[in-house]
Amino acid sequence: MICHKCGFLNPGNTKICLSCGAKLFANTNPKFGDLSEFDSENVVTQLISRFEENFSEIFETIDILNARTEKLENEIIALKSGLFTLVDLLSEKNLIKREKFSHVWEDNLLQNMAIEKEKDKFLFLKDEILLVENQRKKEQLAQTLNEVETLYFSGKGEEAVEQLEKASKKHKNNYKLHLFLGEVYYKKRDYAKAIEHLIKSFTLNPDDYETNLFLGIALNEIGKKQKAEEFLLKAIDLNQKEFMPYYVLGVIYFHEEKYRIAEFFLLQALELRKTPEILFFLGLIYKNLNKKRKAEKFLKEAIELDPYFENAFYHLGMIYLDLNWHKKAKVMFERVLSLNPLRFELNAFKKGKKYDFSGIQLNEEINKITKECEKQYEKGNTEEAIKCYEKILREIPDNPQLLLTTAELLIENGDAQKGIELAEKVLKNTKNENTLFHAYSIMHRGFTLQDRHEEALSLMENFLKKAKSKYAKAFANILIAFDLIKLEKPEKATEHAKSALKLSTRDLRPFALDALGWANYRLKRYEKAEELLKESLLIDPNNSLTIYHLGIVNIALGKQKEALKLFEKLINLEDEDYSVISDFTY
Repeated sequence: MICHKCGFLNPGNTKICLSCGAKLFANTNPKFGDLSEFDSENVVTQLISRFEENFSEIFETIDILNARTEKLENEIIALKSGLFTLVDLLSEKNLIKREKFSHVWEDNLLQNMAIEKEKDKFLFLKDEILLVENQRKKEQLAQTLNEVETLYFSGKGEEAVEQLEKASKKHKNNYKLHLFLGEVYYKKRDYAKAIEHLIKSFTLNPDDYETNLFLGIALNEIGKKQKAEEFLLKAIDLNQKEFMPYYVLGVIYFHEEKYRIAEFFLLQALELRKTPEILFFLGLIYKNLNKKRKAEKFLKEAIELDPYFENAFYHLGMIYLDLNWHKKAKVMFERVLSLNPLRFELNAFKKGKKYDFSGIQLNEEINKITKECEKQYEKGNTEEAIKCYEKILREIPDNPQLLLTTAELLIENGDAQKGIELAEKVLKNTKNENTLFHAYSIMHRGFTLQDRHEEALSLMENFLKKAKSKYAKAFANILIAFDLIKLEKPEKATEHAKSALKLSTRDLRPFALDALGWANYRLKRYEKAEELLKESLLIDPNNSLTIYHLGIVNIALGKQKEALKLFEKLINLEDEDYSVISDFTY
């Protein structure tokens, strides 16, 4: 073996050069040979020559790949051009609507991306699921998993999950199968089903890291924080190199105002992975501990990683306000409103281009004072929460956020009239469109719950005349459409639902589609109603009202099985008691 340092030719298996003592490196690249072919007198020159020859080949390959990439890019451009030309021609003939085409395309694209992720996770776990199966049932499960794989590759994600759900009943002791289903349902935000499968996985294998992690995260989502902490701490014991359990525990302790413990877990998470969310919560901790410069540093870092982090800009603005740096604060608040024009805490205190900075700061203090009220509400003590808010209102009677929060709770608790009166008080004292939007929405809900549909309709028609932003106009049109349906005017309702659909951003679009679909149902256009409601559920699969509407439409179409599936899903979504975990201990 020839030494790369001094060129001495050593015997075959020598590891250290007998001439200079350098460590020898065996060449394993077949393109360079095993060095025995080289003349020992001229080895360096010959090696350089061989390097040049092979690098020449590499550059030729790169040129070929670049040419292929360029050709592929041109083909994609040609395909897109052809597709949009086709859309132009079809829309000119009124066979399709350009706007609807782009929305449906986006919906299908996002749905396919979600199915792709689910499929990749399934393929990653498929062999492990099979490996832990009982030998006697392995062949049967292998066949099912192959069928599921085919469904995933065909883009039939829901059918794939249905097959796996059936398989989980036959293969009850396969903890990996329950774990996969638990993760799938968690990502679909069906927490009751997720927890059901994750508990089964845990019972079968209590020392699985992912099972403990997802159980902790899912339990936290439904407010079972103490139980969540147990599973997350166990997840850390099982695997100390993953950041997620540290991060979730840090967030839990932050919301419990245990800032020092939260700081400990979040710093541990940060050592393992730097994410904008971890930096953001650390920034909030230091803000609450009155370490403003340190808080500023972490919030700035969060923004560097995510330039669209709305809350990071907001809290950075609040820090600058505390430091009396009003110009810097204004820049931050303007950035927040560019990301979210409906941000209530800022809109309520903005007149033209000027901000009422003292009002914003007072509102932030009120948010701190009302935390006890929020805790009462989270525990389900709505009446206690209302009393708490009303007590603060007696001291600060004109704060719009306080008035509207109390109004919402009163309406939810059955005192619609008192809630309407508080929201009306806000209407009289503000001209800001977004504050008006909140007040009108709350009053509308109060009128609707009292079956005062004519007044609800008149209220939103009044707001629609004042609304300027597309979002506010779309929202008003959606509510008007539903009001008109209740007043047996579905033809007129379709006009408003269509207007809403033209103005809607993606988050409002499912509601506009729901309104239009329901109006079509009332006009006995059942196929059209079904099409619109299905499109709505593509964007928001867990919208209870849309699921109910589609179930009714399916009955009208004679599709009893489909209707039954939808109503079963509705029951699962409405089931908030999570009885599956009530007696579960670990």
